Amino acid sequence: MFSKEAKLKGEVITAIHYQLEILNNSKTSYIADLKEISSLIKEVQSMEELRMLLLNYPDSEWLREQIFDIEFETFSKQRRYIEALVLLDQRLNLARQIGDEKQYKRLEKIQRSFVFALNVSPGRIGVILPMSSSNVKIVRLVQETLNGLRLALYANKINAFNNSSDNSTVLEKIVTENSVKVSENDLSGQSVDSWELVIRDSHLNPVKTKSAIRELVEIERVIAIIGPLARKTSEAAAVEAESLGVPLISLSLTDSIPEYGEYIFRNNQSWKQEVQKLVDYATDKLQACRFLILFAKTREGRQKMRLFWNAVKEKGCEVVAAEGFKHEGQKSLVNEFDTFTGKIKRIAKTDKNILKELKEKEDPVHNFDAVYVAVGAGGVKNLRLILPYSAVYKMRNIKFLGDSGWNDPALPFSPGVSGVRKAVFADSFFPGSEAKAMRKLKRIHEQIFYRHQNYVGPSSYTAYSYDTLMILMKLLNDKRNQSHWDLKDALKNILGFQGATGKFRFDSVGEAKREIYLLTLHRGKIQPLN
Repeated sequence: MFSKEAKLKGEVITAIHYQLEILNNSKTSYIADLKEISSLIKEVQSMEELRMLLLNYPDSEWLREQIFDIEFETFSKQRRYIEALVLLDQRLNLARQIGDEKQYKRLEKIQRSFVFALNVSPGRIGVILPMSSSNVKIVRLVQETLNGLRLALYANKINAFNNSSDNSTVLEKIVTENSVKVSENDLSGQSVDSWELVIRDSHLNPVKTKSAIRELVEIERVIAIIGPLARKTSEAAAVEAESLGVPLISLSLTDSIPEYGEYIFRNNQSWKQEVQKLVDYATDKLQACRFLILFAKTREGRQKMRLFWNAVKEKGCEVVAAEGFKHEGQKSLVNEFDTFTGKIKRIAKTDKNILKELKEKEDPVHNFDAVYVAVGAGGVKNLRLILPYSAVYKMRNIKFLGDSGWNDPALPFSPGVSGVRKAVFADSFFPGSEAKAMRKLKRIHEQIFYRHQNYVGPSSYTAYSYDTLMILMKLLNDKRNQSHWDLKDALKNILGFQGATGKFRFDSVGEAKREIYLLTLHRGKIQPLN
């Protein structure tokens, strides 16, 4: 009661004294309102007054923790890192003396982050990729990723030029005239304006990946890290980056990577978001509620099958059947389509004789509304096998739904595609987008790489790595974000970054949330669904 009266009079310190007397009295401590005391302490403006409270109540461990948190937060916000380190040293010594191992480890991690912050170079960004891999697919993904990083550096330089000129096309030509082939040696150490990328090889080895992460932070003093690509090395990198307190944006397809800690982010396709968009459209717009699933027997195909099945169940609908097919070497799907359409079900002998006399064939039965076909990355070749069956089994009125694997320039040339009425597929990457950032990426990409033999436009990995570096450079141009923890907070708080892959943000976990395109074939071209 006395505390409330003092608070009403604006005498915050007096109110705190009353509350602390109740807390420190063994007979009354059970009625002490810790939430109220904590709130009052945060209202105190003077650090000197807080220290006086500690002198008056030296045995209150709870009060010591409260004031430590306030002092530490104040020093951090004011960038008084040396004073923060002194405070941490005091708390570490106390935790060691009383044997509080959990608290000691927590404070030690914070201390290490502060030490790195004092030496960090805000213009240096680490990159970790499987540079030495000889696997053809991995080599291609690494090159596409490096292309995206290189294009982001040039785009940033163009932006700098544009601050003093309006003729961006001419300036882009000037910037790209002296372009060279990107390799680990070329790009690592190359600086555009004040930016420098420091590239390390993951060797597709978790142990070597951890070592590379530590080298990037402790020796190279990078402000953030981009990569890796593979699941196991991304998991290892996430563990190490979190322990060192450095922001890491993984380009892995594994959506659980951000769960490794508050400094870990991921920017790539989200199979879950892709599938959910497709199921929402199928159930809400097409009024479909009975589905067939055809999926490639790959990690991606199986995962998308499970995600689709679960999303359908959550809508109160059903999956009638699901069948897998080989990603390579599948020659026929007759048995699968016979099963789907009921053509291999047993019918009475008399019914067979009647069909034979009338020279009729057994008609397929369509007890489903739509077919979801998950071919996965590089799986458009399998659509050449699958799509012709739609005509054979009289499925012209059945809706076909596809995953991001359908979003391939080769789709319009697949046999049987004309027999599928307005197939709808989902992807977060659409090079035909009219977004300003995508148009710019394609323009610069063409200027640099068009003379290469068999030129193709930017891939999804090029776009995701491009956006990742662009968002880091944008945030780091603000001095308030030039420490590991400030950059981490800035990434989580950005409301929407307009990138080549559309407008996106990072959620509270660290997963990129972006618009998912619904696409279809129209007049022989992949276009957004109207």
